[in-house]
Amino acid sequence: MDDDPDPGHEGKTPASGHLPRLESGPQAFAFIEQAPVAMAVLDRQMRYLAYSRRWAESHGLGDGDLRGRCHYELFGALPERWHHAHELALSGESVARAEDRIVHPDGRVQWLGWEVQPWYDGPGVPGGVTICTQDITDSKRTEHWLRESEARLRLAAQAAQFGMFDIDLAAGTGHWSKEALALLGLPEDARPDTLEDLKPILDPDSLKGLRAVLRDALRPGSPGRLVRQLRLPGGGGEDRWLQFHGQVTFAGKGVHRKAKRIRGMVLDISDTRRMEQRLSRSERLETVGRLASGIAHDSNNLLTVILSNLELALARIDDAEAQRMIGTAVNAAEVNAGFNRRLLSLTCTRSDTAAVLRIGAHLGAMQPLLSHAIGDRITLTIAPEDGLWPVRADPGDLDSALLNLALNAHDAMQDGGALSVTARNVALDARHAARMGPQAREGDFVCIEMRDSGTGMSDEVAAQAMEPFFTTKPKGRGTGLGLTSTASFVSRLDGFMRIDSDPGKGTQVALFLPRDTGEAQGEEPATGAEAEPMHGHGEVVLLVEDNRDVREAGLKRLEILGYVAIEARDATEALAVLARGEPVDLVFSDFAMPGPESGLSLVQRVRRDYPDMAVLLTTADSTQILRKNADETLETVEILPKPHPISNLARALRRALDRRDPSRDRPRR
Repeated sequence: MDDDPDPGHEGKTPASGHLPRLESGPQAFAFIEQAPVAMAVLDRQMRYLAYSRRWAESHGLGDGDLRGRCHYELFGALPERWHHAHELALSGESVARAEDRIVHPDGRVQWLGWEVQPWYDGPGVPGGVTICTQDITDSKRTEHWLRESEARLRLAAQAAQFGMFDIDLAAGTGHWSKEALALLGLPEDARPDTLEDLKPILDPDSLKGLRAVLRDALRPGSPGRLVRQLRLPGGGGEDRWLQFHGQVTFAGKGVHRKAKRIRGMVLDISDTRRMEQRLSRSERLETVGRLASGIAHDSNNLLTVILSNLELALARIDDAEAQRMIGTAVNAAEVNAGFNRRLLSLTCTRSDTAAVLRIGAHLGAMQPLLSHAIGDRITLTIAPEDGLWPVRADPGDLDSALLNLALNAHDAMQDGGALSVTARNVALDARHAARMGPQAREGDFVCIEMRDSGTGMSDEVAAQAMEPFFTTKPKGRGTGLGLTSTASFVSRLDGFMRIDSDPGKGTQVALFLPRDTGEAQGEEPATGAEAEPMHGHGEVVLLVEDNRDVREAGLKRLEILGYVAIEARDATEALAVLARGEPVDLVFSDFAMPGPESGLSLVQRVRRDYPDMAVLLTTADSTQILRKNADETLETVEILPKPHPISNLARALRRALDRRDPSRDRPRR
């Protein structure tokens, strides 16, 4: 058999007159047979003189008579240290080992505790040795299992981020695992004896709540259950959230029932808490978005009628003062359309009018608008760095976001101040992104920063600033949707937004917009001379619109632009017009209409049955289209948002016609 070569736990006792003194002979050793331990008596030649039944059973020596047989013949190859122990005992010393690992030839592992002592039948040289053994294999296995269980529990605690605690209420002492102390942010030598000792590290409201549930759990008639979420202030960083699960142990019954101790665990639920907050915010945004979608749809249809008729009236009036007033009304309608776009941005869907933007030039073009928004008492500085990467975004959404931030800065600087707008390229790796918070991610971004010298915000206010309807402004001064829509806009681009603020020191808001690495498609809308309407050449346009006022204004616009316009009230009527053989060059349809056929299904039918016919869609609520963005048809059809200036309509019609087979582009009579 193999053995553990480590001689630890082995002890020796020198010869003494007090050592066992036995008379030799069978009768002298008869009592040993009934001994309750594994014991054997051997002579100087290591031959058996007597042994207990337990000895034979423990060592598998069978039922035969062992007396007179040599110990080494029965056990075969013994560890050298055992031979040495026998020699020491025969020389008058006692040798013992508390635990000894034995590996048998068949691979079986056994643990023994043993002791070898000399025995004497008179003064002088020992007559032999007595050997006592104890099989401790089961206890060693249990000990090993307990160590492994403890190790597994510790690994599980580290992986699942939980720790254990045990508070003895009677003794006034507490034991906390090192994992629990780490979660609490306490050193390993800390020993909170009561939950009240956690006061310095807990948020006051959390401590108040903990006291309440603890008071209830300690009542004599209580089931003793203790569950509470606690907030640990981040101290400049993110707050952490822990959940306490505890069970009170009671002693006694009835009125004599008293709480003795509290055992339980502490779990880190910070990630779960943040996910719950994001989900709650997302649900609120979805509710707001649905409301906004309905409002914006109806409003945009009305604005389409207003804007179209104002433009038509402007073309018929020669009076300069009247033209100025109508122009002002047109501008107001377009501003209102921008407000509707901000409402629709709350739906957290991607914009369908994204373009590749050159941020430096875009900020320069925004300067007059921002200056007007903040007034003369605030100094505006716009200083983008050179060589900024392009980004892809809806220009109107970006303008709206910057205007929202500027208006917030204005409200924070009632006595005047300074507002600076900068932009720079930022490359974030995973490590830097992790330090910036859970909303950040690695990648290449153009960072637009707007910094004001205003009143600033506390950490609590800054943490809620992007929540829908949250505002610190007086009643009637704010809706609480400005930062929400800005954050939604940035999120739709797969970017993120950061707010850094100190009371009395101002606020800095940074928009991280992802770098566009694709082909430069959809450049920013043309301005100036390029914005002049492109006229048609007598092409036939079938206008499909269920709203009568919008339809009538659209027909007049088409005629002014040089097209032959025919109408249909819905998709079914439009298909009937096409079936009659009308020489239609382009179908211009609203997206959402009553009846079994939508604008999208109409376009699909036209593409299938009239492949040479151009198509163009329009909508007062772009989210209806964006919710169906998996449809391949929408990837090749332009969607013109309502309301739209006549110049945008003209260019969209020309682009749709130019995408057809060139042989179809021929002048009409």
